[in-house]
Amino acid sequence: MRHEPRATCSETRARRLRSGDLITDRPTGRGSSTIFPQLHALARFYATPEGAAVMGKLLTFTDAVTPAIVAAVSAWGRELDARLRALSSSGALTPPKEDPR
Repeated sequence: MRHEPRATCSETRARRLRSGDLITDRPTGRGSSTIFPQLHALARFYATPEGAAVMGKLLTFTDAVTPAIVAAVSAWGRELDARLRALSSSGALTPPKEDPR
């Protein structure tokens, strides 16, 4: 008696994505096509060779753009920090003193 190796979760999800069956284990018993029709259509598109090519380009684009976005957000954070420090040193951000009654 020979046992087949069990598929990993990602392999199972990939197989379900290719078949167009994304989420069928809903409590209502309805399939994904009745709950998320747009998601079902996207899954069918990405299961095609054209969809796989688009996904490959999207991943490459994301890898190229992410460092620029991180740099811009970091620069904005540094600028905000400098402004807050300037306001703090001028006394504009000091909390009001409590009445010692």
